[in-house]
Amino acid sequence: MGGKHSKPAAKLIGYIAARAVLAACTGGTSEAVFLAGDVAGAVFAAADVADAVASFAESSTDLVQTFKDAKADGLIDEQEADKLIRQATETALDAKDAKDAAAELRDELRAMGNQQVKGAEVLAKAKKIMHCKKCGAVGVNSRSHVQGHARAHLHKF
Repeated sequence: MGGKHSKPAAKLIGYIAARAVLAACTGGTSEAVFLAGDVAGAVFAAADVADAVASFAESSTDLVQTFKDAKADGLIDEQEADKLIRQATETALDAKDAKDAAAELRDELRAMGNQQVKGAEVLAKAKKIMHCKKCGAVGVNSRSHVQGHARAHLHKF
């Protein structure tokens, strides 16, 4: 990236933020898709990523458009994009989970200010945010109560 804050860098920040929000609000199933090494290792100011995450706290449907744009820009391949778009579309149906996860991640990144953060670190923070809204278990959320979920976490009610 050469330290530039060019339009491609802004798109990459947006993509990282979208991936992190999706991971936080789907119980981590989006992580079944690998994060390309150059994206995971790219370094950004935490505040810049927080600003991008904040936009998803306001509109979870923006996740879908971000992944469509990433596909068109060649940031991700077609198969990965299609899977992420499908997951983001499903997430948009549960907008409260998406907004809550994005807001929590945004606050944590803003607290870091201008410290440097890697894409992989942003995703790691997103995974720590996930929790079951029914019992508080870490690493899952309410969607994880659905049988067949990649991170099944079922309760007997």
